[in-house]
Amino acid sequence: MKLILFTGIFLIIMNISAQQFPEIKARSLSGKEYTFPAQASGKITLIVVAFKRQSQPVINQWVEMWENNYGHDDNYDFYEIPMLASGWKIMRGFIDGGMQSGVPESRHDKTATYYGPLDQYFKDLEINDSSIPYFFLLTRDGNIAWRSSGILTPGKKTQLLEKAAQLKSKP
Repeated sequence: MKLILFTGIFLIIMNISAQQFPEIKARSLSGKEYTFPAQASGKITLIVVAFKRQSQPVINQWVEMWENNYGHDDNYDFYEIPMLASGWKIMRGFIDGGMQSGVPESRHDKTATYYGPLDQYFKDLEINDSSIPYFFLLTRDGNIAWRSSGILTPGKKTQLLEKAAQLKSKP
């Protein structure tokens, strides 16, 4: 019985650690069409997923920390994916235009907006509160190696940087 329980727990842990980031098709603020996680293939990538404009100050803290640590290392990358429900697609030009004016031009290629159904992403990414941003560290092959949400704390920063360093040492 103990062996079965241990084996079951081990398989659950292995499944969680090997979860593939779901496919998301989005357009960057510079007009490029991306499909994630393929866009991030070959790099250790921090993906930021957000649903509310009010999340931006929190996102900026995470992205600035990431850029300060990895902005000049070609092994790493990041993307921010604002996710909006299908009904907002008719306003895409207005919404994306507003984002373009609020996001530094250097981040236009790194900010890609998704318009479409959200429910499956909530399920796949275990999102239970759309008022906060979510952060996913992807392996070079698009698996989720680490996840977090909400404000950046010293503990979350340490965990993220340690995991990112571990991933770099793996081929």
